[in-house]
Order: sequence, then C-alpha cells, then structure tokens
Amino acid sequence: MENLESDAFVFFGATGDLAYEQIFPALQAMITHGHFDMPIIGVAKSAWSLEQLRARAHESLEKHDCLDSRAFAVLSAKASSKLAVSHDDAGRLHQCSAVCTHLGCIVSWNSTERTWDCPCHGSRFTNDGKLLNGPALDPLAKSR
Repeated sequence: MENLESDAFVFFGATGDLAYEQIFPALQAMITHGHFDMPIIGVAKSAWSLEQLRARAHESLEKHDCLDSRAFAVLSAKASSKLAVSHDDAGRLHQCSAVCTHLGCIVSWNSTERTWDCPCHGSRFTNDGKLLNGPALDPLAKSR
C-alpha cells in the first residue's frame, strides 16, 4: 500500500469542547511519539487570537495531566498563523496568510464574490491571495 501524506491537519471547532477534551491531548500524544509532522489548521467561528487558542490548548493539556513542554512547543509552532484557505473552480487548494497586507486585519471569505475581503478598510483579494483592490498594495503572503 502506498504511503500517502497529507498537506495539513484540519479540524473544525478549535475553540470548542471536543478540541479541549480530546483533540489537543491527541495531537500532543502524536507529536510526543513522533507520529505527527504537518501544519495544523484549526477552524472556529470565534474571533480568538492565536495566543488565546494556544492558552486554551495549554489549559486542556494541564487539565488532562498530560502537558509535555517540548511537545507543546512543537504543537504551538505548527499552529503558528491565521490562514485563508480556499479551493478554486478546478478543485486546487490555495492557502495564504489571512492577515491583510494593509494594516494587519484578518480577512474573511466572501462566498458571493468568492474573494477574501478585509473588514477594516475594504481591501479585496482573489481566492489565491492576489490583490484585487486596495488600500492594500501587496497580495496576501503565500503559505505552505
């Protein structure tokens, strides 16, 4: 059987109870045993900062008495930025930074226009991060 690898681990409900009770401890266990080497994309409706999410994961691991400082540092590094992830009409995956290049606000997906829109000053980007209109002057930064 061919050994297939994934580009990233994506899980929904990153700020919810399931992540707190099971996903964070499981991710750390896989890292501890050397079975996890990919970026982590946590999807959540909450407008938490990355630091708030890391603090929640840390609290979860402490509560479950399984905090491993080395593995937690690896886990934190793998969840290191906010990403804008979408598919184009051909099904190709695009991921770029969700941080607007104008003043650093977080873009959101406009499903009607199929664009990434900045809520702060109106910059718009294509699904793969190219600048459509400003005030931003640069495209969204590419991500692995």
